[in-house]
Amino acid sequence: MKRYEFWQNNSGGHHHDIEWTGPEDRGGVDGHNVWVMAESASEANELAEKYAGVYFHGVELGIDCECCGDRWYEQRMDWK
Repeated sequence: MKRYEFWQNNSGGHHHDIEWTGPEDRGGVDGHNVWVMAESASEANELAEKYAGVYFHGVELGIDCECCGDRWYEQRMDWK
């Protein structure tokens, strides 16, 4: 498994409090950011959404500030 990190953008001038509710050995929170242990980037995205409330495309959905950008960004590739 690989460690994937999701950094929270300060969209709208604030960070969201975040909590990891999944298995302790599969992820957690470091400040305002989330880390996940997964086999692939897509699995990491799914776990972050399910267990930490991470969401993607927030500007498009009208959740995040258009001028600041999306709060969260998906993991898109697996580094070797």
